[in-house]
Amino acid sequence: MRFRKYGAAVILSMLMLTGAQIHAQTSGELLQQGLYAEEIEGNLPEAIVYYEKVMSDASAPAKHKAQALFHQGVCYIRLDDEAGAQAVLNRLVADYADQTALIEKAKPLLDKIKIFDPAAVMPADTLVYLELGNIGGQIETIFEILKGTPLEDPLQMIAQSDPDALRDGIGPVLAGLLNPAMKEDFMKIRSLAVGMVDLNTDLPVVVARHPGESTISSYRSNEEMELVAALHLGDSTMLRGLLLTALSIAATPGATIEGIPT
Repeated sequence: MRFRKYGAAVILSMLMLTGAQIHAQTSGELLQQGLYAEEIEGNLPEAIVYYEKVMSDASAPAKHKAQALFHQGVCYIRLDDEAGAQAVLNRLVADYADQTALIEKAKPLLDKIKIFDPAAVMPADTLVYLELGNIGGQIETIFEILKGTPLEDPLQMIAQSDPDALRDGIGPVLAGLLNPAMKEDFMKIRSLAVGMVDLNTDLPVVVARHPGESTISSYRSNEEMELVAALHLGDSTMLRGLLLTALSIAATPGATIEGIPT
């Protein structure tokens, strides 16, 4: 009888301690744990779990939920999950419009990760379509592979073999593109798509750029086929300028395509 009495007391004490622990996990504390995991430990998946718990807490105030969504979006961006980031940041803007300070911080992030669908600029009669994502990550891998080889600095290699090749015509633009300082800009490229439209055609090159977006689309053909290419440059600045300069040298303006200057 005494054992049962003491056993019941121990069980009751454990339940009380557990209940106290559960009660202690307020939305504010969960948010702090998420921030610690995100900013101090760099454990982004764990931080996202804490932020999800804040969102699941029916008693959490709106400001805590808004902060959880914002930081979730930041974590997804750092994890290169643009779709996930866009989903939670859009939810923040739609559901917590009164949290103006966070909304002002979220909108530039949304603009930066705006998903561009290169298939949208392809003609309806495209025969074959190829799309590559995460180009920046792949380019970074290529740079790592080329380390220690002559191709690590192609500009220097060309200058040594033929100094005049980079002086006239499009040479200065090529020199700018091959400059090692452009490495960071190349790594910002987000997507590349190419579609084959027709065979045995010979059309001039035209270029299309979405107003306000760092996207360049070019229709290119030769004596054998007509191709359409779409290149999303992300937030690149120098690379975009150099490519537009090169295309202005190699091509002439054409008619608009679906309202896009060409």
